[in-house]
Amino acid sequence: MVTREDGFVALQHFTTNGFAVRIEADDVTYNFIPQHNVSMAWVHPNHVPILLKEMAQICCGKQKQRFEYASEINVNIWTTGDR
Repeated sequence: MVTREDGFVALQHFTTNGFAVRIEADDVTYNFIPQHNVSMAWVHPNHVPILLKEMAQICCGKQKQRFEYASEINVNIWTTGDR
């Protein structure tokens, strides 16, 4: 798990597409922004468990976890364009 100095956690979307998700209870929207082929957002630690439970419909009626922890390499790629 990659965290910033302020405690926010790097999560990435399961595709490289942009995606916005809203946490209704706290009136917060996270925009997963695609940069350098990684779609990522910095998420408040309290919201991480909520987003990790989110599922996406994929082909043939199957589901897949929509968000996952971003690796350090993907955070570096998203931030700087380099590993």
